[in-house]
Amino acid sequence: RRFLERVGRTGRFGWGLRPSYDSVLDVVIEAAQNLSRARHGGLLVLERETGLEEYCDTGVRLDATPSAELLEGLFFPNSALHDGAVILRGNRVMAASCTLPLSGQLGRSHLGTRHRAALGITEHTDAVSIVISEETGDVSVAASGRMITRLDGARLGAILKGLFAATELSRVNGRGLRRLFR
Repeated sequence: RRFLERVGRTGRFGWGLRPSYDSVLDVVIEAAQNLSRARHGGLLVLERETGLEEYCDTGVRLDATPSAELLEGLFFPNSALHDGAVILRGNRVMAASCTLPLSGQLGRSHLGTRHRAALGITEHTDAVSIVISEETGDVSVAASGRMITRLDGARLGAILKGLFAATELSRVNGRGLRRLFR
């Protein structure tokens, strides 16, 4: 059953070529830093191998070219799409205001809904999420059900580029991605 769920999520071909994130990572890092400075909360989800189509369906479809200004505008307080997550696939913003599963980890009750959703999507898929706290302005990254908090721009960039370089390397080598957050 898990195999069939994974095949269903990966799209038409499943094991074909996946989009590259080279140019979009810099945009995401810039937007996260700007949202952090302004203390505007945000939740960005970057799709990897497992498709996020079912989560895109819960939000508003955009299919837009990502820019720091677009991402910041989506999370501007009281804007129509500021609640929920923005999902990115390759070099496209697929949807905004998406609903994600909340983390079921015990001991995480001190986290807000945005952070629990950032963890939850990484527990159910291989996605990477970036969450910005509107209370503290802290930037965090979640992957494989683990979260690294209080990141500055340089550390955020290093982690994201490492995660996506490892994804590309595992695809080229034909092996599964080892959990980088162990």
